[in-house]
Amino acid sequence: MVGGGQYSFAPLLYKELIKRPEHQTCEQRQALMRRIRETMVKLVPIVGVCKPLDAIFCIDEVTAPEDRDYSFSRYENTTTVVAVVAGVFSSSNLCLGSKVS
Repeated sequence: MVGGGQYSFAPLLYKELIKRPEHQTCEQRQALMRRIRETMVKLVPIVGVCKPLDAIFCIDEVTAPEDRDYSFSRYENTTTVVAVVAGVFSSSNLCLGSKVS
């Protein structure tokens, strides 16, 4: 669906999935959204970034506010600072031919 350029069908699939009995609670719909996003991320090497991202945005338009899952957001995450510093150090090593110590 996404790989074929039909990402606009993703919200229709999401609406049909949330009608099923296994997706009746808010937590179950949030878990469904996490699985959908994981699938979209796994599609990136195959179809590129744009189509899965468009599908996620389309699904987000029809998702109820209480069903939105923000567990992938990185607020107040100290490991990102460490990762940035390590990345800068690594890239400076590559650019300067390992002369930085």
